[in-house]
Amino acid sequence: MSNNSWKVEMKSKYHTLSACTEYLKYLIKVTKEKEEVVMKAKLEDTVYQQKIEEDKALQESRSDRESVMSGLTNSSSGSGIIVRERE
Repeated sequence: MSNNSWKVEMKSKYHTLSACTEYLKYLIKVTKEKEEVVMKAKLEDTVYQQKIEEDKALQESRSDRESVMSGLTNSSSGSGIIVRERE
């Protein structure tokens, strides 16, 4: 009788360990999938941030050109120099 209880106990432990092993495999799989999603999101965020920085730099360079052009236009049109002929 004690022989049978030992076998039942071993089967129960084996079943518990097998279930734990399967659960750990599942957790590892899910964790890898989530890590991939996080890495993809980080990459997309990095690309987005770079695009924002490029847009800012482009906007600043446009603003610089516009201010130089408006400065040239103002100085040439608003100089107010009147040339008179000598009599």
